[in-house]
This record gives sequence, C-alpha cells and structure tokens, in this order.
Amino acid sequence: TNTIYAVFKGNKGYNSIFSEPKTFTVDKKDTTITLNDIPETQYSDLIVISGRVTKSTGETIGNAPIVLMINGVQYNAKTDASGNYAINYTATQVGTNNITVTFKGNSVYNLSNVTKTFTVVN
Repeated sequence: TNTIYAVFKGNKGYNSIFSEPKTFTVDKKDTTITLNDIPETQYSDLIVISGRVTKSTGETIGNAPIVLMINGVQYNAKTDASGNYAINYTATQVGTNNITVTFKGNSVYNLSNVTKTFTVVN
C-alpha cells in the first residue's frame, strides 16, 4: 500500500495547502518459469538443466535468483540478462528424478514454479 498527497508551499499571493492523503496498491506482475525437457539419461552423465523466466508479457527477467530442487537437494542459480538459467548436473539416481524450479518473486514480481521429471538408466 502506498500513500500520496499533494503539497503547495505557498507564495506571496497564496497560502500553503496540503491535499488529503490517498492510498493505492500496486499489484505485483505475474511471471512464468519454464524448464526444458531432459531426455532419458545414462547414470553418471552430465546434463544441463535449463529454462527461462519471463513476465506475463513475454519479456524476460534478467538477474533473477532461481532455486532448483532436484530429488530434494537444493541448487541455486541466476538468470542471465536474457532471462535464461542453466546448471550442470550429474545424474546419480537411477529411475525417475524430480525437479522443481522456483522463482520466488520479489517486490515487483509474483512467485512462479514448474515441476518435471526425467529418467536415468543404468
């Protein structure tokens, strides 16, 4: 919530005056985070986990902190100037692997997240 009011300090011909305060709220902007598909992977292969963070208008959000949860382990990254993020990850769990990627939002943007799975074979 924000409060604004107008002030005229006055001059030789006019007295000073203050308006009544007005309050208003600025809504946060919605975001979308993507996670690129990961093909079936061999155990111990190095893979790239990547995606993009955008505004609801489609414009990218640069330098945004990203949290990746891969099989319950947290990894941190940031988007580049073009809104892209990427981390290198070594596949160490055979079977279905779970990834959730979250942009936690900030004073301007709402939180967004995406969840996917990928398979690692031995």
